[in-house]
Amino acid sequence: MVVIASNAEELAPGTIVQAGEIVTLPDDTVATLINETGAYLTIRGPYRAVPVTSAIASDTGVLAAISALLGELDAKSITAAVRSAGVAGGLTGALSWIDASVSQHYCVITDHGLHLWRPEADSAEQLRIANEDGETDSLEWQSGEHIVAWPTSLPVGDMAAFDIIIDDPPDQSRVVFHHIDIDELLSPAAISALFKAGCKAQAMLLTREVRTRLALLDINVSTDRGRQPRYRIGETLRISVRVNRDAAIYCFYRSSDGMEHILFPHRGVEGDVVRAEAPLTIPGPLVPGVLKAAAPPGTEAVHCYASETGVRDQLPHDLFGPVLTPVAAPYQQYLADMLMRAGATITSTLTLTIIP
Repeated sequence: MVVIASNAEELAPGTIVQAGEIVTLPDDTVATLINETGAYLTIRGPYRAVPVTSAIASDTGVLAAISALLGELDAKSITAAVRSAGVAGGLTGALSWIDASVSQHYCVITDHGLHLWRPEADSAEQLRIANEDGETDSLEWQSGEHIVAWPTSLPVGDMAAFDIIIDDPPDQSRVVFHHIDIDELLSPAAISALFKAGCKAQAMLLTREVRTRLALLDINVSTDRGRQPRYRIGETLRISVRVNRDAAIYCFYRSSDGMEHILFPHRGVEGDVVRAEAPLTIPGPLVPGVLKAAAPPGTEAVHCYASETGVRDQLPHDLFGPVLTPVAAPYQQYLADMLMRAGATITSTLTLTIIP
C-alpha cells in the first residue's frame, strides 16, 4: 500500500508500506493508505498494527508511480495550467488543457475537446502549430482569453508530435500525444498508466484528486520550532496551518492570561478558505503583523477549526475583528462551542511555552 495522505511525520505521503509491515501512528494523527486496486484504509493514532484492506495488492509498479507523484506534489504542487483548468472546467477540463508554454507528453483520454492554455491573457497573441510533416495552422488568443481550441485541421494521432510557436514574445514548445485506454479515471491504475506514458501533469492531477476525495479532512498547526515550541519573551512566533484538502479554517491565539485573539479570518479578509497546496502562514499575506511572545511567562496556544464548507455566515457578524485583537468579550467563553455548533468540527491545538 502507499500513503496517500497523512499529517504524521513518521508516515509521510508517498511512503510505501510493504505487506505485513507494522505501521505506527502517534496520538492526534491520521493517515489514508491505498493499494493499486483502489481499496483504501484510513487509520487514526494512536495506532500500531499491520494495515489491511479488503483487496490484495500485487502490482508494486502502480504503487511506485503514485509514491513518486505524491512526493512531487508536496514539493511543488501541480502546474498552473492544470490548476486553472480544474477551477474552470472540473476534472475533465483539467485533463484537456495543454500549457502551450511547456514541452510535454500529453495523453488523450477524454472527449472533452483539446485546448491550448496560456497563463496571461491581457493582450491578443498569435501562435502557429506545425506537425512533423510540415503541415501548419495558425490560431489566435483574443485579449482576455486563456484558452483556444486545438485546430481540427491537425488531427492528433498516437505518438504525433507538434511544435507550438509563439512569435511575440518568441517562444516554442513541443507536445507529443499518446492515446491510452482507461476504464476508470479516478483509480491507481489510471494514474500509473499516465505516469508510464510520460503524461506527468495529468498523472499529478489525478493523484491530487484521488488524495483529496479519499482523505478525511484534517488540519495541522505547527511552528518553525516544531509542535512543542519554546519561545523567549519578545521572540517572533512563526506559525503554519495546513489542511490536507481545501477547507474553511478559523484560528485564534490564546495568551497566557486566557484571552482569545483573532488570527484568521479577520476583518481585513473576505474569505475563510485555505487551499491544500498553500498553507496559511502567520505572519503572512493573509495574516499581516508580527506575533511576539509576550510576558508573563507561561503557556499559550493556537486553536484552529476547520470545515468542509464555510460557516462564517452562521457566526456573529462582529466575532471577527481586526487581526491580533482580542475576541469580543461576549464570545470569549463560548468561542469553541460556537464554532463547533456551526460545523467547524475538525480541530487542531498547538501549545507554546513562553519562557523569560
